[in-house]
Amino acid sequence: MLTIVEGSQIDRLPIEILSVEKGFFAKSDLIWARGTGPIMAHSGAAQGMSGSPVYVDGRLIGALAYVLPYSKDPLFGVTPIAQMLAVWDHDMTVGPRSRRPRTRQMGFAPFVAPSGQVDVGRRRDSTEFDAVPPGVIRDFPSLDRSRSAQMQQLQVPVAMRGVAVGAMEALGSLFRGGALRPLASVGGGGGVDVDAPVTPGSTIGVEYIRGDISMYAFGTVTYRDGGRILAFGHPAFGRGDSYLPLSSGFVHFLVADQIMSYKNGSPSRVVGTLTQDREAAIAGVIGDEHPPFLPLVVTVTSGDDAAREYTYEVMRHPLYSGGLARTAVWSTLDSAEKTGGDHTVRTKATVTFDAESGHKPLVKTNVMSGTFAPGLAASTALSSVSSILNNWYDEIPIERIDLDVEFGDARQAAAITSARITKQRVRPGDSVDVAVTFRPYLDEPVVKSYSVAIPPDAPEGFTMAFVGDENSYLSWERTRATKKYQPSNAEQLLELLAQGGGGDRLMISLVSSKMGVAVAAFAFLPYCQSMGANVTADSFTAGMRPGLIALLTLLG
Repeated sequence: MLTIVEGSQIDRLPIEILSVEKGFFAKSDLIWARGTGPIMAHSGAAQGMSGSPVYVDGRLIGALAYVLPYSKDPLFGVTPIAQMLAVWDHDMTVGPRSRRPRTRQMGFAPFVAPSGQVDVGRRRDSTEFDAVPPGVIRDFPSLDRSRSAQMQQLQVPVAMRGVAVGAMEALGSLFRGGALRPLASVGGGGGVDVDAPVTPGSTIGVEYIRGDISMYAFGTVTYRDGGRILAFGHPAFGRGDSYLPLSSGFVHFLVADQIMSYKNGSPSRVVGTLTQDREAAIAGVIGDEHPPFLPLVVTVTSGDDAAREYTYEVMRHPLYSGGLARTAVWSTLDSAEKTGGDHTVRTKATVTFDAESGHKPLVKTNVMSGTFAPGLAASTALSSVSSILNNWYDEIPIERIDLDVEFGDARQAAAITSARITKQRVRPGDSVDVAVTFRPYLDEPVVKSYSVAIPPDAPEGFTMAFVGDENSYLSWERTRATKKYQPSNAEQLLELLAQGGGGDRLMISLVSSKMGVAVAAFAFLPYCQSMGANVTADSFTAGMRPGLIALLTLLG
């Protein structure tokens, strides 16, 4: 078997073939093997060895891909090379993969997986085995003693440098979605051999993020024919057609772990494109042409200090780019400022689209204040990215993302404790004063008065008044007029995503008791006026508690 134990030098590790199980998977076989040399005896099959080519009498028979946890011997499963070669029968063209269906044939409604597990047998009581916390088992399935006799796909290590702990935990769903294991505080920095060739046994993988932090998921090349390669012996995400950059790597050392050994590695350079991600293998094309990364620039300003700029490149993928971009932002604030405590964060996010799309940049500002994870707060400024990349209506290519963050080391927040309308009966065209009482954080209450003009065409009857910050107002509006916030095309989606974010803006909205109707993204209401009376930054910035207050009577 060929693999790298350290550096870029490919090592030959002796193994013993035990058996071939026909039909182990549906119409697929599995080869059982055992490591016999000192390295395999000490570490067993290690994460990062996925795809290591296995030879018998000089002939390639397959790739290391599966393990038996808790086995006393270094046993592992080998994916036969014939099954891996079949992956090349799929489209190996290097180019973007469209999400558009190839036919106009109508389909059924999307399948939504049940939230709970289907119980097909006797429930296992937690006392039957040595209890391991469920959260730990979710992240590290090999720790579940009830599964110790089951063969498992060898996980792919994700080497991380500079990623915040909280952000890494938040990415747990991504890692569990694929056969991935995050390895914090490993990978990164210099000493890599950038000239190492891509050959069977060498390190290959995908850089999720590179720049001021890095995330690199890697395994081993199994076979190369010209510019085409096969690797892993199992899927990465199992997403089929792919268009992701492939990077070679460098192994710093092999960690022999009591639970599951792994390689400590780093990326070196982009060498090609991942084009297929199938059950038997991943496949790609080596060459100078490869997918572009998504540029992300985060600029942080704190007090009187000079602005600091952090640059990243994020893997372009409709399902993962949004979460990866937020991970970079979270990690930036944790590194640049702090991981918790009182803070106020002001953000301005600019999402620029490809010029050919015809969409103008999406610009959104917000202000947040609290005590928990300022990096998490700032990362929410990019929550629209996933909605854009996964929208139902059109493919909207993003050219770049810029995020400006202004960080304050104090909690500038206020809660609305009461609001009062100064007179109960008014006529159309009149104005009414609304007295709002704020309770600033660790300070005395403050009363501010706002004048709201009643439109001349306001209908007769009772009117409700909503008082709160802009985000709370939009949340309330979505429950009151749901159709108004259901877009019917990409342009309407972008318009809706641009709304909100005014955590420092007070909204006073007068809503008639008369019935109205909202259709698609357009509202038709007899009377609904919103007064955007600003609470300035010098006063209070976030955390205003909204509410409905009564009860104007509009006289005819």
